[in-house]
Amino acid sequence: MATGPTFGERLKELREAAALSQYALAKKSGVSKQAISLLEKGESEPAWVTVRKLARALGISVSDFDVGNLPGEADNDDADPPKPAPKKKPPKK
Repeated sequence: MATGPTFGERLKELREAAALSQYALAKKSGVSKQAISLLEKGESEPAWVTVRKLARALGISVSDFDVGNLPGEADNDDADPPKPAPKKKPPKK
């Protein structure tokens, strides 16, 4: 069973997709470059406030850190097909 990327791997993917250096993300987010580096290497885990700052700076939702896709890409690998809407009974006369 395959596991998804770590927070640090996902952060790096998202940062690179936004065409930002660690330094640029640090300036934009208020999170130090050193902290970003440690997160991307997997040597540190972020506090919730840090996740929110990084997401805001990257212009994404915090939930984008959980998904195996870049923002805007569909996650269809493990998804069940959508279920049809239940049929409504006609009103009684």
